Amino acid sequence: MDDENKNGYGVLFILVAFILAVSIYQTIGITLDTETPFVTVVSPSMEHEHTGRFGRISSVIEEDEHSFLSLFSTDMGLNIGDVVLVKGADFEKIEAGREDGDVIVFKSKDEELNQKMPPMIHRVISRNETSLETMGDANNDQVKYCVSQGGVHRITHNTCTENERLIKIEQDIREEQVKGQAYIVLPNLGYTKLVPMCIVFDVVMDSQDEDIRYMCDYIF
Repeated sequence: MDDENKNGYGVLFILVAFILAVSIYQTIGITLDTETPFVTVVSPSMEHEHTGRFGRISSVIEEDEHSFLSLFSTDMGLNIGDVVLVKGADFEKIEAGREDGDVIVFKSKDEELNQKMPPMIHRVISRNETSLETMGDANNDQVKYCVSQGGVHRITHNTCTENERLIKIEQDIREEQVKGQAYIVLPNLGYTKLVPMCIVFDVVMDSQDEDIRYMCDYIF
């Protein structure tokens, strides 16, 4: 086989693999009734304290009150590197509670902010007939962003400059913003994605993005 044919087969293999991966992703999304069937956790905002060197895995092994199945439950929180399987959510049936509310995946109402950050995955702490509020299990307050032109954002407590918009991303969450509800947690599976990403963006490119730097410092 000459080099030209080898290159042709190589391109064809990559194309088929890509189409297959997209098809599987879409099939899972259709099955779970969501356009976002998988989410990789990239912040510690949903972490719980666990004894032992191996986090939630240690807790399941060492503590009698945790069953093996709880390893895959959001009841034990979410760690950076976890992959969360997401299913479609009936907005009317989403339950709220600081400790036992449902964990949802949602996007901001601000389109520019959406282009710069992944969907947020936090617990629903309160609700009314038309909207929800969320907060991370490890957070003491709801997340707020100051957003400037182009979606450049930074976390704030309440104050922004005159050229920024204050986005209270976890308040007044409407049905159309909700992408789904956390269903199953796959511990640490996301490191296969995050480690290469950190090598490229943080180590090689020396990214100054605060979110990327924080995540990569946590991983390494």
